[in-house]
Amino acid sequence: MRVESITRLTSKFDTFGVIATTAATLICVGLLTFVTYVWIYDLKDIGMFQRLMITFFPVLVIPLLVRVEMPKIKRIEIDETGITLINPFVGVKTKLPWDNLDGYKTVTHVTRGGLVKELIIVSNGTDVFDISSYYYKNYNEIKRYVMRNLSSIPQKKFGYWKYLKERIF
Repeated sequence: MRVESITRLTSKFDTFGVIATTAATLICVGLLTFVTYVWIYDLKDIGMFQRLMITFFPVLVIPLLVRVEMPKIKRIEIDETGITLINPFVGVKTKLPWDNLDGYKTVTHVTRGGLVKELIIVSNGTDVFDISSYYYKNYNEIKRYVMRNLSSIPQKKFGYWKYLKERIF
């Protein structure tokens, strides 16, 4: 691992990606709250099929949003000492010094919005943080800075279900 003298790099959020993910999470939580109300107070206007359908959707989607997507939304600052992750919702900072990081892995997958690239930071053999091109306008610049200071870790074939299982559980 080599650490080069670099200036501070701060990530720039892709506003659409951040707002879309945050809004989807809030809508699903609101829908789950409504469904809970419907089940508790046994509203006669909503049939069993509708109840099951509006229950199934948020129960399936909320864990994906909360455990897989929302953790990717962090402000990133990179300097000569390491990577600092700042949660924009609560302001919690996490410092990842270059010396404590093993390297990085890259993953590319296709979504409805197109091709999404992810850079996964690895420490002690476990994935620490995902940097997604869906959430950052300057993803390529972030990737370049990380690649200067960390080495690539070879990975096995990407399995989407395995990826989801690791993130959710």
